[in-house]
Amino acid sequence: MPDVATLPEQGYETIDLQLWHALFVLSGTPEPIIERLNRALRLALADPKVIKSFAVNEAAVFPPVQQTPEAATRMVHAEIVRWGDIIRANRIEATQ
Repeated sequence: MPDVATLPEQGYETIDLQLWHALFVLSGTPEPIIERLNRALRLALADPKVIKSFAVNEAAVFPPVQQTPEAATRMVHAEIVRWGDIIRANRIEATQ
């Protein structure tokens, strides 16, 4: 298997990549279901075993204030803009 160069080896010394997890539901999902799923996710993210497993992989659980559907929506929209700009600036294209 060929070696794959790391991002810093490819010249991306200051790139900021965030590891994030999210739950997605269909548009129009009733709010009580979204709230229930969010409570379950927050409970899981507060579990010491989950926190430890993130830390082992040099990641951290987002702070509680960022564990809301609204925060997730803002983050996803910001990531779409961010990566869209990067893709356009670097003329990245999908190939087969």
